[in-house]
Amino acid sequence: MTITAKQISHDMSLLLRQYFPVYYKNADITEGFDRPCMTMEVATIRTGAANDYFRHDFIPIAIYFFAEERTNGYADLLTVQETLRRLLESPLPLAG
Repeated sequence: MTITAKQISHDMSLLLRQYFPVYYKNADITEGFDRPCMTMEVATIRTGAANDYFRHDFIPIAIYFFAEERTNGYADLLTVQETLRRLLESPLPLAG
């Protein structure tokens, strides 16, 4: 079974919506947003050969969080980072 960047992006969006329903927005941050806000983007995908038979894709995902208070929202940022770290310690369940 091949796992695509589209599947990973979709399932990661579902996970973020489930754990951060107030924060997660599926929008381009250049369009503007209300704080607090969280969004995600898939960066440039790199592909390489794992061996003669298998290909390896590296699919970097950037998750952005913007705290409600721009100047003193660092504690909120740390809380979100810790929650994300715990969520992503385990493999991401894919619906595909």
